[in-house]
Amino acid sequence: MERLSQEKLKEVLDYNEDTGIFNWKERMRDNGRRNPCSGKKAGTLHSNRYNYIRIDGKQFLAHRLAWLFAHGYFPENDIDHIDQIKDHNWLSNLREATRTCNLQNQKISIRNKSGVTGVCWYKPTGKWVARIKKK
Repeated sequence: MERLSQEKLKEVLDYNEDTGIFNWKERMRDNGRRNPCSGKKAGTLHSNRYNYIRIDGKQFLAHRLAWLFAHGYFPENDIDHIDQIKDHNWLSNLREATRTCNLQNQKISIRNKSGVTGVCWYKPTGKWVARIKKK
């Protein structure tokens, strides 16, 4: 599990709950010079559309850092983006959710021909089939 405290996080980053953006705080290096990242936006948007931020050599998902920043702990469960957009990390768009709940809040696959979750065309019978599965 993550080993970063809210205190340490707030030492190095500022977080805007309305925009979901993290910025590096002003910091001085050991040689007395200003850290070149000071005041700049933190994080890198990866190909999976999640924003990652590296702190003390460890990479963290920005939405999990937002939760830690605001609530003081990393949740045991997932963090769900309510609007389903993975890099929208403002606090009102994040909620703690079980993996099941998080997976239920996703867009319909582009492979889905019916436009309805759980409904597919079954070729052998030439009919639509509906499936619901829970646990």
